[in-house]
Amino acid sequence: MAAGGCAVEVMARRRRLGWLKPLTVAAVVLFGFVAMPFAIPVLPVEKFIAWQKALGQTPKAQERNALADLPQYYADMFGWEETVAKVAAIYQSLTPEEQRHTAIYARNYGEAAAVDFFGARYGLPRATCGHNNYWYWGPPPDDTQVLIVFGNSNDPTAALADLRRPDRCEEATLEDVTTCEHCMPFESRRPLLVCRRPRFTLRQIWPGEKNFI
Repeated sequence: MAAGGCAVEVMARRRRLGWLKPLTVAAVVLFGFVAMPFAIPVLPVEKFIAWQKALGQTPKAQERNALADLPQYYADMFGWEETVAKVAAIYQSLTPEEQRHTAIYARNYGEAAAVDFFGARYGLPRATCGHNNYWYWGPPPDDTQVLIVFGNSNDPTAALADLRRPDRCEEATLEDVTTCEHCMPFESRRPLLVCRRPRFTLRQIWPGEKNFI
C-alpha cells in the first residue's frame, strides 16, 4: 500500500495524469464504505448479514471453532449478558451460606470476563478460569464448597458425567443451558452445572488447569 501510494503520487504530479488524484481519493472512499462494516459494527446485525451475502462473503474462522452467521470478531459481541444472567439466577438460588463459599469456574477467558464485567450488578464473585492470563490469577479459596461450572462441552449429559466422577463432586446437578443468537456456536447450549462439596481444591489441580492458546 505504501509503495502504491508513492507510485500514484509520482504519476499524479504529471500534468496529463492529474486526474489520478481525485480518482484515487474516490476509490479509497468507495472501498472504505464497502469494507467498513467488516471492521466496525456500523450496521445492525441483520443488515450486516444481508450485506455480507450481497458481497458473496461468508464468515471465515479465525480460530479452530465453527462459525454460524457472523465472523468471530462480530459473533463474540453477542450472548454474554444473557449467559451471566443465567449464572446469577443459579447463584441466587443457593442458600446464603452456600453463596459465601461459592466460586464460578469458566472454561475460557470470554466467559470469565463476562462474569467479571456483568456480574457486579448481580453480586457475583469474580470468575475463576485456567485459560490464558486468567490462570495466573490463581484459584479461589480452599474453603470453596460450591462451584458453578461452565460445562466442558456442549453435551449436557457428558458435562454432568464429568462432574459425577468419583474424584470430582459429592453432588453435581445440571441447572441450566446457555442460549444466545448470533453468538459463537460453542457458547450457545453450554451447560451450567453446580458442583457441591468438591473432593478436591482447585489449588491442588491448578497446575493441570493451565490452558494457553
